[in-house]
Amino acid sequence: DVKANIQELLKTSELVVGGEGNFKATGDGTEKGAFIEPHLLLCRNPESGCGAHDIEAFGPVATVIPYDTIEDAVELCSRGRGSLVTTLTTRDPAIAGRVAPLL
Repeated sequence: DVKANIQELLKTSELVVGGEGNFKATGDGTEKGAFIEPHLLLCRNPESGCGAHDIEAFGPVATVIPYDTIEDAVELCSRGRGSLVTTLTTRDPAIAGRVAPLL
């Protein structure tokens, strides 16, 4: 399911890291689990549509989505309709205080 969702995400994003196919989980209990290597994707043109807003590839899969203004960032986040995770990274407490209540 995760691999199929990654393929769907790749229709609107590009692969930055992952997908080499040589990943092997190691350690106690790994023989009983389902593991996939981390994948990092980039959606360069979110205004043209971005699968990350609609497709949940549940696993170590993340999509970076660029924005120009704080208002753009908030609007992009709202497209996710409550996605599993959104990360806000800033050095400015005023920006965090302004954006966090909107997410």
